Amino acid sequence: MHSPNLLSGSSSGSLLAAQIQHQDDHSFDVTAMVDVVSLMNIYFLITFVGAAMGLFDLPPATHCKALDPDRATIFTVLRGSGETVEVYFGDGKQGAAVISPEEQEERIAEDVRAAIAQGKPDVLFKADKSIRLRDTRRLARAASQEGSALHFSVEERVK
Repeated sequence: MHSPNLLSGSSSGSLLAAQIQHQDDHSFDVTAMVDVVSLMNIYFLITFVGAAMGLFDLPPATHCKALDPDRATIFTVLRGSGETVEVYFGDGKQGAAVISPEEQEERIAEDVRAAIAQGKPDVLFKADKSIRLRDTRRLARAASQEGSALHFSVEERVK
């Protein structure tokens, strides 16, 4: 039934058959990889076209309301030279900038207390996008008073 030559491996015909079968084991099916690459191409094509269009018609916001500038105290925060932060008291670069961190905190706290007493509870910080989070937190801590509501606006370039 069994050939002694096949079991001992001395036959040259069986060795050649094993080598041919071994070479066939290296091939694999790439169908799944082609499918994934095709899906990725479709995804990137759709997202690129959407991004290239630029503007989308977004639905109007229904769960929020615009900030009333008459009831808000506005601070404009810009990046100064080096690591300094310039704070302007008002909308935009109006008046002289306050650069000292201690003076910024004192003036912001005073202005917010005075605004709350006048019935202006909202506080809006208009900040340049280059302002660090630690500076924003420091200024927000100074503006945090009982009865105040903090709002933040980050813009490309604050004018």
